[in-house]
Amino acid sequence: MNKKIEGLALWLLPIIILAMLVVNARIMSGHYLTLNGLEKSNKVYGEQILIKEAMKTGIHATSGQLLKIDVTTVNTGNFIWSHDGPNPVHLSYQILDHNKQLVRSDGLRTTLPYDLRPGQRVTVPMNLKAPDEVGDYVVQLDMVQEGEAWFGEKGSKPLVLLLEVAKT
Repeated sequence: MNKKIEGLALWLLPIIILAMLVVNARIMSGHYLTLNGLEKSNKVYGEQILIKEAMKTGIHATSGQLLKIDVTTVNTGNFIWSHDGPNPVHLSYQILDHNKQLVRSDGLRTTLPYDLRPGQRVTVPMNLKAPDEVGDYVVQLDMVQEGEAWFGEKGSKPLVLLLEVAKT
């Protein structure tokens, strides 16, 4: 009886090990695909955008002025933000007027200095061009994956700032 159990165990053990390796490979390949942004159904577009406290009350600019703002962004999603390649992730903005109508749908892009893994943060100088028309505006700072989507369209919350544009 013991010999039969030992024989069965010697035959069954490699099958169990092989099955565990297959399951592990499937789990890890799914994780790899998600982490590298290749598995779109599991992709979480998570971001946290931070600026200096003094700017949170609003930005003042003159008509058409190019502003430089230090922005810290944190990857709170589940995939690596590539800084180059076919679908890089950039920091950008959209500008809306007081009626919430888009004035500028595609702001200047700020390239990340390196790939940003989930949980990592980076501070970059962002260029923001004020509208030519005098008035009060809302600026939405948001990450955008080129060729894919703005993170705000995928459930993330852009940072909203007030912008007052005066004559030059």
